[in-house]
Amino acid sequence: MTKTDGSVLRVLVFRVGSLRCAVPLDATIEVLPWLVTTRIPRVDPVIRGVANVRGGLLTVIDGRALLAQDHSAPPDSVVVLRAAGRPVGVEVDELEDILTVAVESFGLAERLPGLTTTAPVASKGMAGEFEVALLDVEMLMGPVFAESVPSDT
Repeated sequence: MTKTDGSVLRVLVFRVGSLRCAVPLDATIEVLPWLVTTRIPRVDPVIRGVANVRGGLLTVIDGRALLAQDHSAPPDSVVVLRAAGRPVGVEVDELEDILTVAVESFGLAERLPGLTTTAPVASKGMAGEFEVALLDVEMLMGPVFAESVPSDT
């Protein structure tokens, strides 16, 4: 967990399906409007594809598929995060706020309803008046950084 000082954490809060999520603000590069992506064959299904952002390629993850949330409406935005020194986009349904929260308000990673045991949740806690899942950015990017691609041979 990244801290701004010994007791607080600045987080970006957003919604993915019905789940309120937060990521450390210092792991956030930028927020973009929803992007058209090109599918990449034989990659993890949670990877939506790649998008052209200012002449460079950005890998985009389907946040709802990764967090087992409803897919009824198109995503609203792409939150670009930095993990292992690389930018990766995550589709989200709604941006909510940037908050400064007490580190103590986040407990151990308990399973939130509807999430699998492999969901990238570091902990859960209160951000303002809402309970949020604090996402583990490195774990969130796991499908992007997978070492091997299945082969046909």
